[in-house]
Formats: sequence, C-alpha cells, structure tokens
Amino acid sequence: MLTGMVLLYLGPRVCAEMLIYDCRLMNTAHNLHESKVLRKLFVESDRYRDPQALFLDPEVYFSLAKVIVSESDDYRRTLRTAVFACNTMREAIRKNFHYRESLQVLTLTDYHDGFLGLSEFLYHRIRTRSFLPAFGAS
Repeated sequence: MLTGMVLLYLGPRVCAEMLIYDCRLMNTAHNLHESKVLRKLFVESDRYRDPQALFLDPEVYFSLAKVIVSESDDYRRTLRTAVFACNTMREAIRKNFHYRESLQVLTLTDYHDGFLGLSEFLYHRIRTRSFLPAFGAS
C-alpha cells in the first residue's frame, strides 16, 4: 500500500524531471547547431522497435506525403496510403526489425493483397453509384 502511494506521488514528478532533461538536451542541441543530429538519434533509437516510430521518421513521412499529394481524389489517396504502410512495414520486416510479431504489422501485411484486389472494384462502385440523392432531387 505504501509503495503504491509513493509511486502515485512521485510518478508525475519523475515524468516532469525527464521532460526537463529532454528539453535541456534539445535546447543545447539547438544552441550548438546539432538539432538534426539529435533528431536522428531520437528517431534511430525507436525506429526499429515500434511500428508507430517508423512512421514518425521524417524520411518515411515525407515519402508518404508525396504519395498522398500525387493522387487526385480521396479514395485513391486512402488506398495508396494503406498500400504504402503495408510496403513500408514489409520492408522493415525484410530488414529484420524487432517488431516482426507486432499486431499492427501482421494485420496490415495480411490486408495488403486485399487492398490491391478490391481497390479497382470498390473505386468503380463508388464512382458509378450514388448512395445519396443528388442535391435538389425530389
């Protein structure tokens, strides 16, 4: 009981101290013109351990942004984003990253072929059928 109470009161203090240290580190890196080096260290320290961290890598999300803006409509943007995520995770698995058994990785890579197989069929259905009446129709 006492241990739980100590952790309850010290938890926020410890998190605040960690945040202070991180802020000091980032400010120092900025003052020494080493911000990009520190960013690279932060990215590389988690990139290979967590799928979400992989997509926070600037190289990955800039590539994803290019994919998104290259399409002309929202459906194709969504589809290309899903396919990009699958391909990026498959490449990470091929490079033997540590999150090979992650639920997100298994789910997305399993759905990759489904995204590609159904994409044109669904796109055609969405484009040729209106689910809502046209504006002003009786």
